[in-house]
Amino acid sequence: MPAPGQPENASFPGEFIPSASGKKCDKVAGGWGIPMADYEYIWYGNMEQSTYPVDACLPYHHLKAKIDSLQVDIDIRGSGGAGALSINSSAVTFSNNVSILGNLNVLGSLNVTGSLDGTPTGILLSRIAVADGLPVKPFDIPHPSNGEGYRLRYVCLEGPEVGVYFRGRLTNKTEIELPLYWKDLVHIDSISVQLQPIGSHQDIIIKKVDEKKIYLQTNGGISIDCYYHVYAERKDVERLIVEYEGTSAKDYPGQDWLNLRGN
Repeated sequence: MPAPGQPENASFPGEFIPSASGKKCDKVAGGWGIPMADYEYIWYGNMEQSTYPVDACLPYHHLKAKIDSLQVDIDIRGSGGAGALSINSSAVTFSNNVSILGNLNVLGSLNVTGSLDGTPTGILLSRIAVADGLPVKPFDIPHPSNGEGYRLRYVCLEGPEVGVYFRGRLTNKTEIELPLYWKDLVHIDSISVQLQPIGSHQDIIIKKVDEKKIYLQTNGGISIDCYYHVYAERKDVERLIVEYEGTSAKDYPGQDWLNLRGN
């Protein structure tokens, strides 16, 4: 059926109709007309170049395109090689799954506001496997004193509580001041203190503990000079469940700090 303005014998709406005054091939800027809100497939031509009318303007093909909204039902792929697919937008949103069959190289920052999950491989996989299987948690660094060819390894102190500590030296005073935030961080009744007199026996006792200070006293009013270690259990997190039934760490019945259950 001919389009409006075409002869009756036109075989289809897009058939080329030679202009009486000759061809005019100037490009006209787009962006006007009725916007198509539907997701439709791009029309694909069915005419060979050899059969294209010689007096017609050559058709334009899309080297670049500007589209307000793009729906991709199958995939997006580049032509291969470095830089085959480049997205320079400041905001890219994917509402469903995104599959990357090759490597993902992030040259800038990667910000994740939700959960990030995946199947680790390579270095990450080996490190996770090692960490999961360790009976202790070590740190291993180049030796700070012996130099090249030597290393130093420590392991983490472990215990049946979520504990914190601070330490120091007390000289000519009778009060150990707690950090200001400890009243909100720890159970005050869980505080324990270890004292080590320096220089001589001082018969030091702990007289009282409150949310601000630890009060000490000596026999006969001897001046205090000692090291101290103060320990306490945190109250801003759930108390540790030391023993529980299960076959893996995913069975831990308390707070899932490691997000092993994917909550």
